Amino acid sequence: MANHTPLVTIGVPTYNRPHGLRRILQEITNQTYSNIEIIVSDNHSPEPETEQIVREFIRQDPRVKYFRQAENVGSFNNYMFLFNQSQGEYFAWLCDDDFRAPEYIEACMREFERLKTPVLINSYSARLNACGEVIAMDRGCSTIGMSARNRYIKYISTIFTTQAAVGDVLYGVVRRAALAKVIKDQVNIIAWDHALLARLALDGEFYTIPHQLMSAAELGVSSTLERTAKAQLIEGSLSEKMPTWVKQTHLQQAIKATPNLNQFEKIYLSLWSYGFYFATHGLKMWVKGIMPRFFAFLKSARQICAKRPISSAD
Repeated sequence: MANHTPLVTIGVPTYNRPHGLRRILQEITNQTYSNIEIIVSDNHSPEPETEQIVREFIRQDPRVKYFRQAENVGSFNNYMFLFNQSQGEYFAWLCDDDFRAPEYIEACMREFERLKTPVLINSYSARLNACGEVIAMDRGCSTIGMSARNRYIKYISTIFTTQAAVGDVLYGVVRRAALAKVIKDQVNIIAWDHALLARLALDGEFYTIPHQLMSAAELGVSSTLERTAKAQLIEGSLSEKMPTWVKQTHLQQAIKATPNLNQFEKIYLSLWSYGFYFATHGLKMWVKGIMPRFFAFLKSARQICAKRPISSAD
């Protein structure tokens, strides 16, 4: 590493999972990269164990800080709060049901020093079931040397393929200045992390270390749209009813606003993004949602016409 050792902020959003929180705090405080600050934001857990555990670590390690929300602000706002509290040149979110190798932060920072250009670095990540068995391997999204247009295309088109646990890209180490630039426009929608990372991909390169240094549990609150909307406090919103379409409108806004594309590239990428959306989600929405309603309408109209009396000509 260079003479200057950057400060890395680790933001830990937590809610009522004290055992997982204890384990992840142990993993973070034992990282081989020592110049870190650790901020825990407790989203108003109903039991005292969460605070008690963090206070234990604070007594042992002055790098740990604790905040407790006065009320449950929703998961999205809790994530934003952590970023706004951070002081480091680099930032990473880390959930209380995730796992990190002791050398994870050091490995990421070594790659920032070597490559110079990335705005985000993570590693391969294993997705674990409740028994701790690997059910998928997330190979991330490396975009070194690509144009802004191709970075966007690669990120969006590899969600749920190469990125088998897509959220693990979000939990990489990010240059704080780059994240601050895009996070200010991010709103509370389902799959906000996808929209945020798409904006970040337009601004800079991603790199995934080709070794597994991360692990994550199977989806919890995000396992269904209903649970996600409840956790984010957006139940009944348009984002809950039409999440992929709402996300797509935000992606279109990001394409239009970026200074990293010329006008031709913006038109091309806008059409590509719409086309990818309809190929992966729009057709499904049409078959499962619009088509049945359309045929129900035709059936209803035919029944009305059949009951209408035919007037006789004078």
